[in-house]
Amino acid sequence: MTKFDIQAAARADLREIYAFSVDRFGRPVADSYLLGLRGCFDRLLDFPAIGRIYPGVTPEIPVLSYRRHRVFYRVVDDQLLVVRILHERRNIGEKL
Repeated sequence: MTKFDIQAAARADLREIYAFSVDRFGRPVADSYLLGLRGCFDRLLDFPAIGRIYPGVTPEIPVLSYRRHRVFYRVVDDQLLVVRILHERRNIGEKL
């Protein structure tokens, strides 16, 4: 797989994660966390079947965990679509 797209809701999630992290932990930590999420996307590009089924979420949207966040994605044709990036404490079924 060679390309990925971050859907609008996931982009909003990233902005929220970054703003919260800057406020709570500082810019260097926030930057590092986003780099880690980018590494998660790269891992999904290399191994799209690595995700697991999340209880209560359709099997067409698997999930890969990164620290305390869950990256929900879909594979459509030859493209990885990042659907949402949600904190583990959020009501995930409600957001998808």
